[in-house]
Amino acid sequence: MSLASHVNQHVPAPQAAWAAGTSNKNGVIFTYTARAENAAYTSDPIFNPGAKGVRLFIKIATIGTTTLTVKIQVQNPLDDGWVDLADAVTTALTADSTTTLLTVYPGVDEDANLEISSHLGPVWRVVATLNDGDTTPVTFGVGASYLL
Repeated sequence: MSLASHVNQHVPAPQAAWAAGTSNKNGVIFTYTARAENAAYTSDPIFNPGAKGVRLFIKIATIGTTTLTVKIQVQNPLDDGWVDLADAVTTALTADSTTTLLTVYPGVDEDANLEISSHLGPVWRVVATLNDGDTTPVTFGVGASYLL
């Protein structure tokens, strides 16, 4: 399925203050800044206005020997807990000066850990995890656009 015919928009910021290193600017989940290794960063809940999917833009400047994994979680309406959206997780990213796209959209041709055929759901969030690195901070950011 081609996404070229769809109109897209930036994901709006859900709240004025997010976890350390985040921003309330539309389209920005985690600002592009240095963060500690061996840590997990979780966005606040993001409320979907009715989009079918989302595209995450994961930009890494410096990563050293650390790996970065980014995943999308959806909220379980039964207990308000969080569940990983099946296959909506990157591989362990290790390359400096790269941007990786993670796309969730129903009907898209699946490509493991890059393009996932699924609906986004009404409430979602992003978890970015840094693992097994040296003591050098990792510079990365995550942006998002809804796919309508």
